[in-house]
Amino acid sequence: MSAMQGLQQFSASRQAANAAEAEGNFRNEQAKIRASEAIQAGDARASDQALKARQLAGLANATQGSSGGTVGVGTFGLLIGDIEARGAANVDQERLTAAQQANSLLQGGQLQQFAGENRASAIRSEGIAGALSSGATVATKWSAFKGVTAPPKPLASGGK
Repeated sequence: MSAMQGLQQFSASRQAANAAEAEGNFRNEQAKIRASEAIQAGDARASDQALKARQLAGLANATQGSSGGTVGVGTFGLLIGDIEARGAANVDQERLTAAQQANSLLQGGQLQQFAGENRASAIRSEGIAGALSSGATVATKWSAFKGVTAPPKPLASGGK
């Protein structure tokens, strides 16, 4: 491989390494966006669960009040407490699920970033090895060339 080919290969490997690193960073940023979307979707599902629990508790209160009973007392009071507790548990479960999904996405993104950095490092190492090999080839050829066409020896000073 000539010195020029070695330099071209080194330049190409630098570009490929930068591209691999950029791809890893891009995938990590995309994972962060998807994680944020997962949290938002979980919050929306949690809000929906809370609304359903309030609607059901309101329906139970309305039913008890329309039948002439005191709202929130006795069996209906226990039922409303259970509805509210289950609603709160559903809200917490939705948020937990969203947080777990987001965490998984973030970890996957970090792994993709690390993989890109590792690919970039390997490509850079190959480029450096190629450049060193080219340099060694040039040095070997120069040594061979130098031995054939040695410069003339200098004249001794002060003598004839």
